[in-house]
This record gives sequence, structure tokens and C-alpha cells, in this order.
Amino acid sequence: MTAASGATQAPGATKPDHRLYNEANCGEAIYFLSVDLREANFQALRALGYVDPKVESWRKLVDAVLKPVGSVATLFYAKAFRMYCLKGFESRQVEGTLREMMRAIRQAIGDGLGEPVEDDNCDEVVYKIEEDAEQVGARKQAVEQALAGLENRISFRVELFRLSVGQHAGYAYFAKTNVETGVVQIKKLIPLAPAGAEAVCKQIVHEVC
Repeated sequence: MTAASGATQAPGATKPDHRLYNEANCGEAIYFLSVDLREANFQALRALGYVDPKVESWRKLVDAVLKPVGSVATLFYAKAFRMYCLKGFESRQVEGTLREMMRAIRQAIGDGLGEPVEDDNCDEVVYKIEEDAEQVGARKQAVEQALAGLENRISFRVELFRLSVGQHAGYAYFAKTNVETGVVQIKKLIPLAPAGAEAVCKQIVHEVC
């Protein structure tokens, strides 16, 4: 049995169009389940032996390196700082390591959720689920149980979210809302065209997806 249990295709799963930020994916009854690698580039370097395997996270590495010389500012824990420090290591080797991790995650999940909406990302996989909230929550729990055996070697995050389209101060955007926490992230900010929001939504679909 895999994450979504015995069925080869979840009842609510649909054939993906491979465009996550698509107006058709917005709505109260449409959910997405994502699994993404935490601190992906750091994990890859750790797996490749560039970082002491005893150092479990970027934050702990920062603590080990900088605390002996003084207090550590929150800035140094930030993703932007991490990416700046590690960008020189971006390579096919790092990408290959990340893809191996994602393959292990997808294999553990199985095919019960159907094909991913976006499957060419080396540090995240996203599935579209059109079911009611209770069933979607059960799907997430099943995925977390299926992935439990990987936690000792891969650090990841499982999230349920919904998408919506909005506009503000002359811009149109996609909003990604975490179903459990209510945290909203703004994605794909695009200036409004003179024709208005409807035209911009179409523009987003053609230019971004």
C-alpha cells in the first residue's frame, strides 16, 4: 500500500495540465498537496559530503560557524542568505542529487494521487486533488505516513494549499493559501493590462504557465 492507499487513481484526481498557476486551478473545491525539500541546496551538499553529516540544517551550520565570533543575526538564517552563500555550488551534481531525493519521495507516495501537476521541479512535487476538505485531510495524513520512512535521510514539508486570483494597486496575482495555517503567499505578480483583470488572468495563463 502506498500513500493514497490501494487505488491506482484517486477518485478526485484529474489528468494534470502541467500549469499550476492557471486560472482553472482556482476555486474553493480545488486543493493542492505539495511535498517540497527543506533547504534543498543545503541538503544536496550535505548528501554529497560537502557538509559534515552531523550538521542537520543550515541554521545549525550558521550557529557553528558564526556564534564563536559573536551573536548571529536573524538575517543569516534567511533563505536569501543561504542561496547567496551556496549559489556557487549549483551544478548538475547538486541537481541530480535533489532529483534522486524527489524520486524517492514520489515512489513512496505511489500513484494513488495521479500524476503531479508539475513534475519537472527538482525540489518539489505538487498534486491536484478535487475532493471535499475531510477527504483531502485524510490524503495528507496518508502521504505523511508513507513518507515517514524517509525522514531520517530527507528533510521535507507536506502542505495543503488552494489558489486564487486577485488584484491590488494595479497588479494581478495568484495567492497561495495554506489550508491548515491560513498563511497566504503572493505568486506571479503581473501589472494589470488596460483591459482589466479578466485580460490579465488570460495573460498570466499564457505567459507564466
